[in-house]
Amino acid sequence: MRVLAVSVDPHGDTRQAVAGFISSHHLLQQFRYLTGPPTKLAAIWRLYGIASHPAGGDKALDHTLYTLLIDPKGRGRVVYDSTATSTVIDHDLRLILGSHP
Repeated sequence: MRVLAVSVDPHGDTRQAVAGFISSHHLLQQFRYLTGPPTKLAAIWRLYGIASHPAGGDKALDHTLYTLLIDPKGRGRVVYDSTATSTVIDHDLRLILGSHP
């Protein structure tokens, strides 16, 4: 299984910032963080309904936050909000892959 995060802050998501995020969250090698210039990311943002805008205060950006479970054929199957637990995602992943207990 691979995990892909998509940057909503191309200017702030530098190599150093992304490395710090990965390190501070103890993420495994299966985790990837897609970064690039806004012109390149815009197509992905549109395709997956990703949006961000200035938040003000001590937050630089406000943005969509969800996890999309994509099956082996590349189809989006389940959308999770920020309250999803690893247990729920693991259950659904096993169902989709046909290896449910």
